[in-house]
Amino acid sequence: MVDASLNQENKELKESLQIFSRERLTSKQKRILQFIATNNKTRLLPVTPLALELFQALHCSETTVWNNLRQLKKIGIISYGDQRNKGIPVVITTLGKIIINGLEE
Repeated sequence: MVDASLNQENKELKESLQIFSRERLTSKQKRILQFIATNNKTRLLPVTPLALELFQALHCSETTVWNNLRQLKKIGIISYGDQRNKGIPVVITTLGKIIINGLEE
């Protein structure tokens, strides 16, 4: 009984998160997430080379891309290195994977 209740709560939480993300993420942030998720060669790129690809693919300014990448990192949707640990590839977090699944529906 407890397991069924927990599963239902988890399902509702995931659905709420996905709805919230569809409504609150900007179109640019959604496009960045989809680019990262679908473009295999970016899955192992550190943030700077990925940002260079995003500038070209999204036809927007460097500032726009960097601001959106920082925001996605801050809210826990993506993860990447910083000044202390450079070269760590950009990855979509577990939270980010849940959100992407909701964007694709």
